[in-house]
Amino acid sequence: MRALFVSPHFPDDFSKQTYGVFKRLDLFVSAISSMCSGLDMLFYTPTDYEISDEKTLLLQEAYSARWGIEIKLYLCAVNSATHAPSAIGYYIRPIFDVRWQRSYSLASGPAQIRAFEMLLERKHDYIFIHRLYGMMPVLLTRMPTAPVFLDLDEIEHRWFYDNISRPPQWPTKKLLYFQIPVLYLTERAAVKRARRTFLCSKADRDYIAARWHSSNITQVQNALAVPPMEPLTTAKTLLFIGSFGYRPNVLAASELIEDIWPEILAQVPDAKLVIAGERPGNIPAYESQPANVVFTGFATDIDELYRGIRCVVCPIRSGGGTRLKVIEGALRGKAIICTTIGAEGLDLQDGTHLLVRDEKADFVAACVSMLNDHREASRLGLNARTRGINLYDKEKIAQDICRQITSDLQDNAELASSVT
Repeated sequence: MRALFVSPHFPDDFSKQTYGVFKRLDLFVSAISSMCSGLDMLFYTPTDYEISDEKTLLLQEAYSARWGIEIKLYLCAVNSATHAPSAIGYYIRPIFDVRWQRSYSLASGPAQIRAFEMLLERKHDYIFIHRLYGMMPVLLTRMPTAPVFLDLDEIEHRWFYDNISRPPQWPTKKLLYFQIPVLYLTERAAVKRARRTFLCSKADRDYIAARWHSSNITQVQNALAVPPMEPLTTAKTLLFIGSFGYRPNVLAASELIEDIWPEILAQVPDAKLVIAGERPGNIPAYESQPANVVFTGFATDIDELYRGIRCVVCPIRSGGGTRLKVIEGALRGKAIICTTIGAEGLDLQDGTHLLVRDEKADFVAACVSMLNDHREASRLGLNARTRGINLYDKEKIAQDICRQITSDLQDNAELASSVT
């Protein structure tokens, strides 16, 4: 069996890809690789990435080694004509054609569709599309395709709606609401076109199943490999980890450092706050060197980073999907304090597996308690790890994905046989 995997998210170096979207990509490719003899991969690359035969071959070898399968890699630059530098190109045209919306234009040009259609000639057993952006060539081609599976991950039109209301604001930003209907219709068409659609959260799955009367919807939660368990450190350290090229993480880090941390430090003077992740310079407080705050930048040794951490904090208040940072903390047996948004979509219970605190005073009190009470921090962390292994073990989730795809392909073959 040979499959085609298509994505507009290009992992040119997995050792530096900390975004959750790449962890989820890795999850699905790991699953697909275990059930195929060979895999073709088409990535749409940034326009500033220089595509060459030598680079492609090196990446192909690295991918094959990573996923333990023979991979044939194809690269195509994204559509460079994404937006006219005008109000019409930004606000008006995207109302009528999703291909003018920033992300959906990337794989919608003639060159991107042609790259996809050339691979259709290889007659794959099935096609796996990563994210709605990558689905555009499927929706735009007139050629027949093998059965298509789609990881939608999260509902894009709902995320877009929520994002418009969040900072930053400008006078014409509300015009973006008029772009939602065409995005809604595109998303519905993608779900109907796919043999099966995967979503991260149960709420999103139920929303689509009810609204679009679709039965081919499956929840696949984010997952990670389970690390070995290590004793909880006695050091009074908090960790907030994430990529600070992502605005919700920047906002959360700013609130943590400027509003929450001073009150924690006043009660626990020997406490330390570790801010880990790439682009920390985007955090306004980065230059002021706050007391007992350490900015590590990109963590090259994640095991060493977590070894010195007592508690993981996630004071995030916006953004979609589920927080891999919370899953990672749980699997490592750390006490976790987060907001309701931080715990959204995760089947972890407040008081049993983590602490959910939205008000600043409550968040501060929870952090102080976990820093001072080693026994309670250990109890919470062990509960989180046990629950995390049951729900978010990458190996188990990958097996579930394989079973679902295999079952759908068998049903598809039986249906085709009965028709003929």
